[in-house]
Amino acid sequence: MYKTILLEGNIGSGKTTFSHYLSQSQIANRLSIHNEPIDKWRDLNSLNLLKAYYRKPEKRAFLFESYVALTMIDHHRALPRDGSDIKVMERSYFSAIRVFKPTLVDQHLMSNYESEVFDAIVNEQLSQYADALKYDLVVYVETPIDKLTSNIYCRARAEESGYIRVPYLLELNHYYNQWLENLPENIPVIKVMNNSTRKQLELMTPTYAESIVKALDI
Repeated sequence: MYKTILLEGNIGSGKTTFSHYLSQSQIANRLSIHNEPIDKWRDLNSLNLLKAYYRKPEKRAFLFESYVALTMIDHHRALPRDGSDIKVMERSYFSAIRVFKPTLVDQHLMSNYESEVFDAIVNEQLSQYADALKYDLVVYVETPIDKLTSNIYCRARAEESGYIRVPYLLELNHYYNQWLENLPENIPVIKVMNNSTRKQLELMTPTYAESIVKALDI
């Protein structure tokens, strides 16, 4: 049997960078790292839904977030590679429905009608895939807003460039904090502080790896 970690954080927080350092840490042979399924959002039968969303979020937020939730179900259902007893998921179904969706509603990018339909779909999925959606630990990469914007600028994803604003990032932070404060009591949270250089994060990763093993009690 394996344990599941949700690796979470705001847009540009450094989740992929941290997972890379974890894959080189002392627990690397125990890990099966599953990166955010962004390729699915960029190519649905040759349609780039991520780009379409950022270009007209007021028209496509419901469409995009519904597809994200659907792909995240598959993300949760994917089994770790043979020999691994820790599955690390970059992003999860829960950040899609507890963080991004309410942010879209607050910013009037998803209507009340769309919100109700989305919630109805979510309630059915939560029931249908309850076993697959279980998790044991949340690792949250906490990154200052100025570093988020710098990281987004530096990675220069064509879909994102010039379209992600600070108020949106602040709203996501708000809902991340709210979600993390209301996790089930048996789910621990480890916060990875990414407020310095990549080298500093790399140097701290072995310590975080030890905390992960301790939190999972394995």
